Amino acid sequence: MPLHWHLKSKTLIDQLPVQVFPRAVFLGLAGVTMGFITIYFLKLYAVTYLHFTELMLFMLMYAGLSGFSATVVSVYRSLGDGAIYRKASKSDL
Repeated sequence: MPLHWHLKSKTLIDQLPVQVFPRAVFLGLAGVTMGFITIYFLKLYAVTYLHFTELMLFMLMYAGLSGFSATVVSVYRSLGDGAIYRKASKSDL
């Protein structure tokens, strides 16, 4: 079923660039920003030491959530582009 919004609505997802490389740069900058926010909160709560298992669990959750959020945003943007309905040309293969 088609989505009930279109690119004229100008949501946050619609502001992503259409090309792949600029979109990747934007999502990378979003990840860096999320990293700085995480470091800020670690300093705010005075977390100076983590046991190895706590660190691994933290890194696993952080990487998983970062990847998941970037994937969701990219998929929704791709659906808004109508890429699913375009036929592949010979130059795309």
